[in-house]
Amino acid sequence: MAVQFIRSRTVPIPQLFEPIQQFLGFLEVEKGASANTVGAYRSDLSQIAHLITKWFGETTWASLNERSVNDVVNHLRQKGYTDVSIARKMSALRSFFLYLTEKGVVSSDPANSIKNPKVSRTTPGIISPEEINKLIEAIQPTTPEALRDKAMIELAYATGIKPKP
Repeated sequence: MAVQFIRSRTVPIPQLFEPIQQFLGFLEVEKGASANTVGAYRSDLSQIAHLITKWFGETTWASLNERSVNDVVNHLRQKGYTDVSIARKMSALRSFFLYLTEKGVVSSDPANSIKNPKVSRTTPGIISPEEINKLIEAIQPTTPEALRDKAMIELAYATGIKPKP
């Protein structure tokens, strides 16, 4: 059965946005989340709230079910969101629903059984021994910082440390 989208100009619905504000306060005060983390949750959850109101006509978090959450994921995918972005939004939604469940606002988490998209990771490139030698030779050990840098590069190369992607 195809999903019917409801297109309308929506105003923020208090039943959706008040719990988000409470959750963000909980993250900041009780969990000690950073401003960046709280901002990311605010952005993701607000976007989902607008989406479920505009496209699906939902007006409360309790009205969402597994199918509607799946429809949100499919809609994001159709709009060109990457798997990484969708996975982050789903993670935010799961955390939010856990909070709502603990507060008694909803009885279950419809996002819990939805699997995140597979996020592919790229393998870091390999530097050739010649490139490493050129890099080490380029450092002139005239200052303590240069000696430190040279030692760090040699240590990283000798131990096989990989750069974080």
